[in-house]
Amino acid sequence: MKMKLHKKGTRLIGLCLMMALASAQVTQAQVKGISYTLAPSGEYVFWNKNTGISDGFLVGGQLGFGFGEFVELRATYLQSLNLTRNFSSLSTPALQNALLDTINVGVQRWGGDFKINLARGGVVPYLTLGTGVQTLSPDDLTAFKNIYVSAGGGLQFSAGDRYTFGVQAVNTSFNDSPVRSLTSAAERTANELALADYPNELLRNWSVRASLIFYLGGRKPGDLSELDKDYLANFSRGISLPIEVTAGQLNFDKSLPFANTKFIGVSSGFNFGPYVGIRGFYWRGMEDGYFSTADRLALYGGEGKFKLSNGQGLTPNITVGGGVIDALEGYEVNGISVEMDNKPFVSGGLGLDFPFSRSLKLTAYAKALLTSNDLLENTVDPDELSTSWAYGLSLGLLLGNGRDPVKKIEEASYDAVVMKNMKAEIERSEDLKKSYEEKIDDLNDDIRDARADDDRTRVNELTEERNELRKRIAEIEDIQRQEKDANKEAYDKKDGQLMKMNPTEFRNKLDEAEKQAEREFERNQSQRRYMEELQERLRSIEDKLDQIEKNNEEIRQDFNNSNRNDQRNSSYDSMRNSGRMSGGRQGSANYGDLPQDQLDAMRTERRRAVEMQAAYEKRISKLSAELDSAKAQKNETLEKELTDEKQALEDGIEKIKAAEQAEEEANRSAYRDGDPAAMKLMTDEYKKRIDEIERTNQRYQQRMERSMNQLERRYERQQNQRLGARNDNRQELEAELQALRNELEELRQGQNRQDGVVRIVDEPVETLPEEMEVEQAAGVSSLATSRNFITPEQQAFVGPHAAKDGFFSRLHYNGMSALGGVNFGGATTLNIGFRSHYRYRETNFYLMPETFLGFGTSSTFGLFVNGIYDFKLKNETDFSPYAGVGLGLMKIGSNEFNNTQGVFNIIVGANLFQVAGGRFYVDLSARNLFRNSQISAGYRLPF
Repeated sequence: MKMKLHKKGTRLIGLCLMMALASAQVTQAQVKGISYTLAPSGEYVFWNKNTGISDGFLVGGQLGFGFGEFVELRATYLQSLNLTRNFSSLSTPALQNALLDTINVGVQRWGGDFKINLARGGVVPYLTLGTGVQTLSPDDLTAFKNIYVSAGGGLQFSAGDRYTFGVQAVNTSFNDSPVRSLTSAAERTANELALADYPNELLRNWSVRASLIFYLGGRKPGDLSELDKDYLANFSRGISLPIEVTAGQLNFDKSLPFANTKFIGVSSGFNFGPYVGIRGFYWRGMEDGYFSTADRLALYGGEGKFKLSNGQGLTPNITVGGGVIDALEGYEVNGISVEMDNKPFVSGGLGLDFPFSRSLKLTAYAKALLTSNDLLENTVDPDELSTSWAYGLSLGLLLGNGRDPVKKIEEASYDAVVMKNMKAEIERSEDLKKSYEEKIDDLNDDIRDARADDDRTRVNELTEERNELRKRIAEIEDIQRQEKDANKEAYDKKDGQLMKMNPTEFRNKLDEAEKQAEREFERNQSQRRYMEELQERLRSIEDKLDQIEKNNEEIRQDFNNSNRNDQRNSSYDSMRNSGRMSGGRQGSANYGDLPQDQLDAMRTERRRAVEMQAAYEKRISKLSAELDSAKAQKNETLEKELTDEKQALEDGIEKIKAAEQAEEEANRSAYRDGDPAAMKLMTDEYKKRIDEIERTNQRYQQRMERSMNQLERRYERQQNQRLGARNDNRQELEAELQALRNELEELRQGQNRQDGVVRIVDEPVETLPEEMEVEQAAGVSSLATSRNFITPEQQAFVGPHAAKDGFFSRLHYNGMSALGGVNFGGATTLNIGFRSHYRYRETNFYLMPETFLGFGTSSTFGLFVNGIYDFKLKNETDFSPYAGVGLGLMKIGSNEFNNTQGVFNIIVGANLFQVAGGRFYVDLSARNLFRNSQISAGYRLPF
């Protein structure tokens, strides 16, 4: 969609920018009655059926000033979204049936409006009245411009500390003919449409607009300071009558039939409070100089005047209005009669007041007069807009209702505020002193109790704390005496401006005394806690020493009163002997030939097997206990040895049981009948089986003895080492115990020694990956190159102190920039500063330290560290938006009433066109959620 904008139409844009720049000059005289607003907006338009445009959205915003709580002046810009030509609803059948393609229609509006809030609170009704230039730009057709007038009303809802939400209905009127502005000559010919048959008509269009309003500085919505209340009271006393006489030069646009002329005139109206006024004016052209005869050309109309500050110095102002140019009967230009009466115009301008006194001032001004062929009546060429300029001086006389001048109100309010603040600080000092005295009374009671308990240490501690509080009371009384002496004249004359020690200085001294008391209290508490910790450590060390002595004694008893090998050998001997009865035999046995001997011998072997099994089971029971102990101690080697031994004994028991069962089954009938001849398993065979089980177990026991002996020797060495380590540990604990006792003694004697310990923790170092090579195709710069603002040699330079690893080693210097801007909020200041740009590797993320100094107050500066992300747009080489956040410190305002504060920063901006190797950029820094905001422009330096 083409957007063709005639140069004359852009002059209104320039006028709006001039108004915005004028506000940057308001510094010393700025008061909290002025606020600054930024309002992103969108509206849905229900177009008049005869416009030939489909209903749809306009988006944009307003930027303006708030004059107190009730009046706002705003510059407005709106741009259409996807609107199309639509003749189906036109009132003329010939146009409804015209054969026309659907094309896009761009609508653009530049202008301003005047907003009046009708109440205060969470929900505020308001009215708006505005005017400006509207441009219709159909695809592939000539753009047509005309003047519009808008009026509306709505509701504003308080959504937060510094932003509100507004909804309103707006009626916008302008002159237009859809045949002229939305059809081409070829389409008119094809559909037999004549321009003369479809003249312009007044078209009224309704829309619903929604806006989110951010307050960039000044007073937050709904909040009236004491000074604001004085202004409101001043406003409520009535209105004043200004009378102004003026003279100047009027230069008409070449497209108008009027001759440039000098003029004189008069204006008068009403002032509603210190900032807002309305004027009616009448100018008359002069034939030949200011002191010649009046010409037959007159201009008259009305305008609103908005002062951007109020004080004794230079005062800028903005005027917005309209009127008519009236060529009276007999008006001639170069001998040719001009017959054009009531030519309408809208105007906007800037002025600067030079006050001589409260009632007399001189004003220099410049105004732009924007005209079309007609404002509200049918015209032939609404696209032709003309801009004329008027320059002049006016002398103003103010006839008021006897109210106090604003400066006097400011001074009276200042006195009241200062006196009130000082009274509050003095009362705080008395309360603080009283709280210290109450603490001293409590300490006296505690001291008496400690003396009764004969606790000298506690008495000394409490006495020292009481002495510190007495010092703080003496300091407060000294500060009170200093304030009383310094401000004696101010109190006698009841003049806050004569104070030599202001409330801020008194508060700072009092705060320092209070902080010193808190530090002393914390030091005493810390020292007390430290002593308690030392005593606790003493008790802990003494307990450890007792435990070490107990453990050592147990170890000595283990070695002196028992021997694991002797116990094990005794156990093994008992198992060996358990298999032999009195007279028992091993090896081959000859029981003789007597049958009864065979039965007796078998019974003997069976008893030996039973005793052997009992011995094995007894040993297994003991092994189970030792095995549980080894598991609890996590002694895996001993656990394995004991497990193997236990398993071998269990296997032996199973074999004994198997032999007994075999013998019993074989010889059951022999035992039953008492017949030895019936024995099937003889005694020798049974004995061999039992002896084999015993020999197998003995061999395993011998191997176990050797292994256990080794374990015992190893255990003995470990115990000796443990004893040695325990002795060493005991010596260290005893040394620490003595050091703690010495330290406690020193603390009790008042030496108050405290040691500081610095610990260094080694952290793993992150390995820096290799940087990827950035290749360049012939004639096309790479991503890295397109975003660098310094030479390759500068970029490759690495200083001797550069970080070798970590986060900062990944940052690459990418140039420096100088910037200038205007701060809104707290005070209006002109800021000048510098930024450094460090790119993170080859990404679009930048670390951007920033510093600035402000002019306009006695003390303004800022230090920030910002992180921003640069958004690369396709097919865009001269434009790239960016956004980011940051943290820093900032001070705005005088030394008396503003302190340095931490700031959270939000940045939104864009890099613009390149010049001489660098690049211009603009951005908005919203600090602490728009409490302080900076609009700035800068230049990226190529070094």
